[in-house]
Amino acid sequence: MKILVTGGAGFIGSHIADAALAQGWSVRVMDSLDPGLHPSPPVFDPRVEIVTGDVTDAAAVESALQGIDTVCHQSAKVGLGVSFADAPDYIHNNDYATAILLAAMERRSITCLVLASSMVVYGEGAYTDPDTGLPVRPVPAARPTCWPATTIPATRKPAQPSSPR
Repeated sequence: MKILVTGGAGFIGSHIADAALAQGWSVRVMDSLDPGLHPSPPVFDPRVEIVTGDVTDAAAVESALQGIDTVCHQSAKVGLGVSFADAPDYIHNNDYATAILLAAMERRSITCLVLASSMVVYGEGAYTDPDTGLPVRPVPAARPTCWPATTIPATRKPAQPSSPR
């Protein structure tokens, strides 16, 4: 399996790259390596192939996807904007970049995409699985599995916020 991790120099992306290596996968990281986010060059395991490029650059994305089976998309402009005037920049770097990536994946028939989000989308707090009552937490050792959209169980209930402790 060969995985592309966009935003692979970031905190989450770099840990995903390490976990994929531990699973025996080949890993390619694509990151802009923006000096504002990465003041010093990130250190990668020597087995990681590094592609310096921006996900908003369609040609760079096409090149980075060559030979890839799975994409783990972590590239994003993070944080909260200061005002609504920041919206175009966030939309360009997050939504538009994701659209470029998805279109390129379709052209290459790459059907396995893993996305992550943040509490900005769903809010802070502890969450529990409504079926088991267990806390919902990432499992770093878990190997991602991809299903075609039509095979994802429709009966699954969304996680519910836990009561405060």
